[in-house]
Amino acid sequence: MSWEQVLANLREAREQHNEAIRGLAVLDPDRYAEGRTPYRLAAVGGHDREHAEAILAWRGEQGV
Repeated sequence: MSWEQVLANLREAREQHNEAIRGLAVLDPDRYAEGRTPYRLAAVGGHDREHAEAILAWRGEQGV
């Protein structure tokens, strides 16, 4: 699989996650309590961004 395909797959996965998060809007607000599944789904959406700087640094070191 090419690097471009990997990135395309990641973009597609993010969009699918974003669509799922938008779909949570129809749920009762009580479902968003901490520890509930909708809360966890919404909370992890940006988790990978927390590691972006380290990933980019590693990629630079590896010449990727």
